[in-house]
Amino acid sequence: EIPQVPDAEPDVQEEPNYQTCDEAADCDSTWCVLTQNGSVCTEPCIENCPKGYKCKSTVSGGSDPISLCLPAYLSLCFPCTEDTDCSNIPGALIPYEGAKCISQGAKGGFCGGACDSDDACPTDFSCKEVQVGESDTNTTMQCVPDAGTCSCSPLAESLGATAQCYADNEMGRCFGGVTCKEGELTTCDAVPAFDEICDGLDNDCDEDTDEGLEAPVSTKQGGICLNSKQVCDGVNGWIDPNYAELSDFEATEVTCDGKDNDCDGTVDNGLEAPTSDIQLGVCAGAVKVCTGGAGWSEPNYGIIENYETNETICDGLDNDCDGQIDEDLTGDPDADNQNGVCAGSVKVCAGSDGWVEPDYTIL
Repeated sequence: EIPQVPDAEPDVQEEPNYQTCDEAADCDSTWCVLTQNGSVCTEPCIENCPKGYKCKSTVSGGSDPISLCLPAYLSLCFPCTEDTDCSNIPGALIPYEGAKCISQGAKGGFCGGACDSDDACPTDFSCKEVQVGESDTNTTMQCVPDAGTCSCSPLAESLGATAQCYADNEMGRCFGGVTCKEGELTTCDAVPAFDEICDGLDNDCDEDTDEGLEAPVSTKQGGICLNSKQVCDGVNGWIDPNYAELSDFEATEVTCDGKDNDCDGTVDNGLEAPTSDIQLGVCAGAVKVCTGGAGWSEPNYGIIENYETNETICDGLDNDCDGQIDEDLTGDPDADNQNGVCAGSVKVCAGSDGWVEPDYTIL
């Protein structure tokens, strides 16, 4: 633990004449320290220091303790949420023990500084008894601004010092933040609680996000998508659901089932029909037909051009799609020559040439 040199009462009150610095090498004393308005070259001390500084013991770089003139209230008026925001300042050589975060209620809080009299505080500040924590009896003496409100130092702004603030209404308490900008505290950015909406935020400030919402219907409402609802996608708001998770959904219809699987308002449209069971003769290339809930069925072969249930036409085609051409024809027409031994002769089927005269020489 670093031994602390007791504050001299009073310190030397002349204004300090410390030069600014960026690093230790800029200082004859080799001590470049933070202040609220930038870094300055300080000096070792025994008791007294210039106005606004205190003689404090510190250790840096593993060396022996040394007493230096350091800012008395480095964190004074910093926006804060808890005491450590005021006592532990990044880059400071010592902790500013005793500095408390003074609550301003909904507006947040600001750092004070331990004191025992008005003389110990900077100009325009007074040493007053303030409450710390929740208990009315837990008080301490702190330097507070006479104006009742704080301005921000360049150091507080550069460190991004912040305070937690809040807004209350009948629905609850919503928290926000106060920080420093252009030398002044910003206003609290807490948004009062309101009914939850889909935006990825805790609008009603109950520590749950996007809960209890009534989802609107999705874009697709045809077919199997009827009554489907949108889903809340946080900051992206309401979006359509993953339709692929719906039973029987198809982005492009492929199933013959009597359902509007792609939810476009038309049932079993745009399907690629499978080939029919019979692919011989004039039935080659025939495809099945969709019969809705009954699925794919054989086509009506009777509407296929040149189709015959039983072959009757001599045309060189397999009209009944059994793999045979012009077989079992009946009703052969009479040959043209019916004289003499040719009487009773009939024409013969010559395929695509139709019925032709028989070979009379074999009669």
